Amino acid sequence: MQTQTILDTKQFPDGFFMQRHEPEVMPDNHAHSHVEILLPVGCDLTYLTQMGPVIAKDGYISVLWGQIPHRLSQIDRTGEVFIANLPLPELLSWSMPDRFLSALFTGQVISSTRSEDADSLHFRRWHDDYHSRDSELVQIARQELQLRLRRQSFAGWHLGPAAALKRGGARIRSFQHVHKMIRFLAENYTNPISVADVAAAASISTGYAMGAFKKSLGQSINGYLNQLRLHHAKVALIDRGEKVITVALDSGFGSLSRFYEVFIADTGKTPQQFRREHQRQLRD
Repeated sequence: MQTQTILDTKQFPDGFFMQRHEPEVMPDNHAHSHVEILLPVGCDLTYLTQMGPVIAKDGYISVLWGQIPHRLSQIDRTGEVFIANLPLPELLSWSMPDRFLSALFTGQVISSTRSEDADSLHFRRWHDDYHSRDSELVQIARQELQLRLRRQSFAGWHLGPAAALKRGGARIRSFQHVHKMIRFLAENYTNPISVADVAAAASISTGYAMGAFKKSLGQSINGYLNQLRLHHAKVALIDRGEKVITVALDSGFGSLSRFYEVFIADTGKTPQQFRREHQRQLRD
């Protein structure tokens, strides 16, 4: 069973989701907050990123961070692609190696060092598990995906040529600062933190931090912090039956009123309406 290609990033689900479809060339760059874990089957896919063109090869796992503008520019041979779309905070909770994360946050497309025959079977199963709407199967799929990436980290990743980083110069150094800020935010967003705290984590001034972050991600540090907290809250509202005030405080919002303000501005719904809507979708 193939699923429809989602090119409009505004239609992306908030949490983990799986896609399987025939790849399509993208006319324009796009960006989104998820990490894409790709497996092309029967085809090679060329992506254009800030590092230039890079090929996601048939049968090899490739990983890219969707926040860095990218597009699929060329497809060689007819096949399909499986995509596991993973929220960044979830990936960071998996304790991936620093070298992997540094490459990810500087815009590299990371690839497995060899093809594994079992991967196509695994991705098919994860895709089917996700679309079964069985919450336990979806959780198992996420855990299996985590173990697959950790096993690949043990075997090693292809992180791209060093020359590509040298060509990036100051831009890459800026992304490395942003990487440190994102890592700090991902590890501390449930706590009361300030822009100054985020800048200090990257050992840069507050003004430089705000400018570099805005230039790299297209949004402010506080805007991104709210996104992380909102994602945490949405997952909690969907997956758990906790009271709204508990969800708000556990997600890092300092007060219930602030949580409602940010949540309604983002979704157009109250947290209760959001929860009921998703419960109806699961029943249907």
